[in-house]
Amino acid sequence: MARSSAPVQVVSTLSGAMPHIEDTLLEANTQTFYEGQLVYSDQGAITAVADDGVEILGIALKAATNVSSGNIKIPVLVLTPDCICRMKVTNGATAADTDSAAMYEKYAIYVASTNISHADIGDTGHDAVVYLGPCDDAAGDATAYGLFRFLDSVLQWSEVGKS
Repeated sequence: MARSSAPVQVVSTLSGAMPHIEDTLLEANTQTFYEGQLVYSDQGAITAVADDGVEILGIALKAATNVSSGNIKIPVLVLTPDCICRMKVTNGATAADTDSAAMYEKYAIYVASTNISHADIGDTGHDAVVYLGPCDDAAGDATAYGLFRFLDSVLQWSEVGKS
């Protein structure tokens, strides 16, 4: 898949299958997430992932409209443990390089104040992703991207009935 500036992007799958896009989900009221942000389902309404304690449904394929009336459909690329994602690497709020990440180590998600999610290689206490290797990164690059797989334990994919 082509590279983009999206905060989180699926670049392939372990099985080679195409990820599922769910396009019947409604945006929660007054949401301000961007295309490419991680989102979750809160009683069927799509909401931005704002901290690392929330389960994740997938990646918003359209920006939120920030309307209070709801009833706006937002397509979501549903993440499964099969998806391999490209994400920015941080150590908390600080940019990090992939030289500091351990292959196949489990790391947390850091959510910036803008609700943009990064893989946090400084946090091994809130397992969310597994580091699979560098991507778009020169050795020691402090604006690094890595390849990650989300753990099944943090995903909501079974809620939309897809496997």
